[in-house]
Amino acid sequence: MRRYLLSFIVVFGVFVLATLAGSFCSLSAYAAGRDVYAAWDTLAQAFHEVQARYVEEKDATSLVYAALGGVVQALDPHSAFLDPESYRELQEQEQDRYFGIGVRVAPDPAGLRVVEVLPDSPSRHHDLQVGDLIVEIDGAALAGEEFELAAQRISGPRGQVVSLQVLRGEQQLGFELARDLVHVPAVWSELVAPGRAYLALVHFQEGSGDQFQAALRELEQQNGAPLQELVLDLRDNPGGLLDEAIQVVDTFVGDVPIVATRGRDANNDDQYRGSPDPQDLDLSPVVLINGGSASASEIVAGALDAHQRATLVGTPSYGKGSVQAIWAFEDGSALKLTISRYYLPDDRPIDHREGLQPAILVRAPQEQAQLDLLDALQRQVEGAATLRSVDQARLLHTLQQVETSLPDPEPRRSWDLPVAERRLRDPQLAAALAVFEQEAPAP
Repeated sequence: MRRYLLSFIVVFGVFVLATLAGSFCSLSAYAAGRDVYAAWDTLAQAFHEVQARYVEEKDATSLVYAALGGVVQALDPHSAFLDPESYRELQEQEQDRYFGIGVRVAPDPAGLRVVEVLPDSPSRHHDLQVGDLIVEIDGAALAGEEFELAAQRISGPRGQVVSLQVLRGEQQLGFELARDLVHVPAVWSELVAPGRAYLALVHFQEGSGDQFQAALRELEQQNGAPLQELVLDLRDNPGGLLDEAIQVVDTFVGDVPIVATRGRDANNDDQYRGSPDPQDLDLSPVVLINGGSASASEIVAGALDAHQRATLVGTPSYGKGSVQAIWAFEDGSALKLTISRYYLPDDRPIDHREGLQPAILVRAPQEQAQLDLLDALQRQVEGAATLRSVDQARLLHTLQQVETSLPDPEPRRSWDLPVAERRLRDPQLAAALAVFEQEAPAP
């Protein structure tokens, strides 16, 4: 009898505990739901007041799109809400129905900075130059716009004219260019010295990995032996296809982790590894990166760095270490949302707030000149006794001349010039080559 009574007490106790736990979870869910409903109620009230009282009448759909854009903008720089027109343009671009003007650009607070003008392109024919700052496209200002969306504005249907407003030093110039098909080679390479090569990867589109490996084979043929030293230039490489980046890393490593993706949904998690290959390159490249190195280029640089197979030189990378998925809605709009992040083999995320940090920090001439000027100003401010002696007119003139007095950055992207000539005006490239020269044994 006691045994039955004890069993009854145990079962009843478990029932009571389960009931209490269920009630607690229900109350927690109710409280969470109540918070959500309260937030929705605030949004609905604010929306009503805007529609009823704002000085100008506003279309409800445009207000909803603006609200959604604000919500997504608060998440990260790579998530976005696309109105029907923007989403349609993105789909056409992915279907190769869109064309460009032959420039590669990097992010700038005021717009898009031109970092390369391709040969035989609309931009080259109309004298667009490296260093130009695109501030408007078709009358729309780019300041503050998310980089990927701003860059997409350059593309469009073949033959359609795009209007650009460009700052070149103190000049503001207008350009009217017809979009056209532009061939962008993935690889530029040169045998710099016996056993030493320079190779620039400018994007990671389909076939880039094959072009990279073909360029290495050609360099080895020119050298007459396996390469001993390699400078891999990933500056201003905006990324592209993950598989192509993995193929490049796999050229240097064996069966080891290259990159992993992780998110809230375990179904989106994945792990990518190299393949065992006895022909992998037995060398550790010096990898050049800067603020325009993003996404796939950061995976290459970060994975090699994590396996201690590369020395990173330059400035911190852009920090595009996330994976986006797109949900399309019935009205033609769409939501591009970050669903997971990339993690390097040493478990580091590629953080959009920091990017990859180079082991050897070497700033571009323009950036270094601006920092030197700021340091000089800071010293003036710290010496309060001399603060009043600053000649404001002279200071303003100096600020205006910072950019225009710098050497033309074109030689870094003039691929037809030999590396020996470009290094004289490219301190980052010079520093990368110096790594090998410092390691060379004394004769």
